[in-house]
Amino acid sequence: MKVRTRLVVGFAVVAVLIITTGVLSLHTYLQIHEEVEKLNDDIVPDALATAKMEQLATETHFHLMEYMIYGEEKDRGLVQSGLEDLKKAGLEHLKHETHIGLEERKKAKELMAKTRSFASAVAGIIDLKRRGVVTADELFRKKYETVHPAFSTLTKQLKGHMETHREKLAEAKRDVHKAYTRGLAVLVLATTGALLAGFATAFITSRSITRPVQTLQEGAANIAKGNLDFRINLKQKDEIGQLGRAFDRMSEDLSDTLVSKEALENANRQLEFEITQRKKAEEAIHASEE
Repeated sequence: MKVRTRLVVGFAVVAVLIITTGVLSLHTYLQIHEEVEKLNDDIVPDALATAKMEQLATETHFHLMEYMIYGEEKDRGLVQSGLEDLKKAGLEHLKHETHIGLEERKKAKELMAKTRSFASAVAGIIDLKRRGVVTADELFRKKYETVHPAFSTLTKQLKGHMETHREKLAEAKRDVHKAYTRGLAVLVLATTGALLAGFATAFITSRSITRPVQTLQEGAANIAKGNLDFRINLKQKDEIGQLGRAFDRMSEDLSDTLVSKEALENANRQLEFEITQRKKAEEAIHASEE
């Protein structure tokens, strides 16, 4: 594998690990965001609407008693506005009943029906009081027969519904905590794994490059010292391996060149020696002739 390819593969591995960590982080965020949206969009508004219904029913019942006793228009107006607000809160509660299930949604519809029954009973008492067609005792007896059962049934179911919402709030809180804990654990593991894998990839990639380079440096130092018998012997098929084999060929060529030079010098010395001996022989011959 070429050096450039090796580097590209190393960087690609690190990039994939970083992207994987990012995807896991995004998945964790979306899980937590989904649970929080569920709380904000359905569970919390639904619980608030139920609590508001209970408060409005109690206040309306109280203002009805005051109107029956004192007969003031202010109290009648408070009763009528309380009934309107109670119906609106009931509709708001019904709108958010999408997360509990079919059984609880059925109960929510029954709760809305009980709200209408309570409002109808209260409206009947107000009408009797306004027209003055019955005595005070008869009016209170009528209230006890109509309004009181409707109010008791409504508040009892509201309390049961509130308990259901408390359980759902606690469950949603646990779900958010689980999603956060699970996501944090996955993120820590993914980040740790990515770092370890990244370091391992960087170490292996750098080692596969630096070790042959160090061998080349050692070979160059030996050649510089005149040790032409040293061979690098790199088996790699990349650019560094090609460079190592080029070093080995250069060492062989230099060694052959030096051998040839030494042989030539020896031949020159031998020739000079023979010439010197020949001259001495010729001089000796001339000397004997004289």
